Amino acid sequence: MHVPQSHIEEARKNHVNLVVASHMASDSLGTNLIADRFEANGVEIIPCSGFIRVRRN
Repeated sequence: MHVPQSHIEEARKNHVNLVVASHMASDSLGTNLIADRFEANGVEIIPCSGFIRVRRN
């Protein structure tokens, strides 16, 4: 979500790409990963409050 200039310089030096995403997008990515695990154990996931559910195999 936030990258200080020192990290950008270090990434360039090491030929690493950075992806800067908004707060909501970052939260949805992490939340979807854990939601996959919860659903695999029978927990129903109800997306709300800006969370967009994307199921993975």
